[in-house]
Amino acid sequence: MDTGKQKFEHDRQSGEAFELRFMGWANRAQRGCWYEQSVGNFKDWDLHCPHCGRTVECKSDRLEQQTKNYCFELPLLQASKADILAYETFSDLNTPSGFATIFVMRKLREWCRSYYADHRNALVSGGDRGANKMLLVPRWKLQDVDFKAHVHLTRTRRAAMDELLQKVQQ
Repeated sequence: MDTGKQKFEHDRQSGEAFELRFMGWANRAQRGCWYEQSVGNFKDWDLHCPHCGRTVECKSDRLEQQTKNYCFELPLLQASKADILAYETFSDLNTPSGFATIFVMRKLREWCRSYYADHRNALVSGGDRGANKMLLVPRWKLQDVDFKAHVHLTRTRRAAMDELLQKVQQ
């Protein structure tokens, strides 16, 4: 197996592991809901709750701690039909931090569209052989927005999920 395929497989497994961690947290944090993983290569979202109909896209970012940037893939922003983006960060290249930032996807899209209009140079190529377009956003730019929550995945904090779900419905 070549290095590109190995990296892709490693990233895929890491992403699926985050989906399971986030799903466990969301199932504990949201009464009456039970999130399930999408089966196969389903591009609309990663997790779905049949009870409430809410959907989640999960993304892991190994470099966010080093670069201090969120990296939003354009295909994700353009094509995902998820209500929520769960964004996992890492303590180092191989160790998940145990935290996730959760964004209301609709509002994140609007914010990114506006940010891109003023910061065209923030669009870069990367990912699989540089084929993906990504919008790099410094973390501090999203520090005080009203459409995100920061959660610790090993602690159940219903208030964070409830607060975020209210923002999804607005």
